[in-house]
Amino acid sequence: MGLRQLYRFLRQDLPAFRLLKARHRAVHGHIITMHQSGSHWINFMLSTGICRACGVPPLEHIADRSIVGRPQDPIVHPEIPRLVQSHEVPGPLVHAWPLRSVLRFPKYVLLLRDIRHSMVSHYEKKKHLEAFAIPFSEYLRNERIIGNPIRRDIWHRMRLLNAWDRDMARLPMHQMLIVHYEQLKANTPRELRRLWDFLELPPQPSPFFEEVVQAATKDRMAGNEKPDAPLKIVRSSKRHPFEWYSAADRQFFTRTMQAHLHNWFGYDYTDWSITDETHSRAA
Repeated sequence: MGLRQLYRFLRQDLPAFRLLKARHRAVHGHIITMHQSGSHWINFMLSTGICRACGVPPLEHIADRSIVGRPQDPIVHPEIPRLVQSHEVPGPLVHAWPLRSVLRFPKYVLLLRDIRHSMVSHYEKKKHLEAFAIPFSEYLRNERIIGNPIRRDIWHRMRLLNAWDRDMARLPMHQMLIVHYEQLKANTPRELRRLWDFLELPPQPSPFFEEVVQAATKDRMAGNEKPDAPLKIVRSSKRHPFEWYSAADRQFFTRTMQAHLHNWFGYDYTDWSITDETHSRAA
């Protein structure tokens, strides 16, 4: 374990007990998402579907947290299933057997995306901030350990994946669902229904999911941003994410994944070929 990994394990992972709090556990479902992996998109679709299925008022904008909120948000509609979303990295003791034997944990949904795309989306969204006013190659490596202003970096993404890979082996299979952003984008109604059924939300016919997806296209979400939002949620860049990576960046990234990421979750981080992508869905 390198100095960076040791520091983050002792400073961030070992004392990470937030998932043990009641507001994280006493819920119908907890959606854990990698940063810039479609968090607002999946929240918006679930919220739209729940509003329609349960007869509650629609969201005011795509950042509205009244249906799928953060764990610390107040409960607005106690009559509907309580769903929360976060980016939590579970500490190594959170889902250990002694605690699982006495505490109730919710169903977890883990929303993943190709880390290379996720990092570019994060950089593009925040590059106007002072902490991100650095070349992409420097942002990618983020070598500063103590007092680091960029917290959600490549190392954080690997910590999140390694922690949930460990805890997938601890939790029952029926308690955890993995959703890939790329599959969600390729067949949104199918993946939304799979997610809906896993969370045991009120059963709905197939046209219901088609209608929800149509309400959450990229254009419609972009037109429903929160009016005073300092940062836009929907990415508008047409540049392929791989184009941000130099040859040295690509070598660094692949070697880092090989050295530190325990489970690649179906992604091939040695493959840098650019395939056709459509941006008709929300990013």
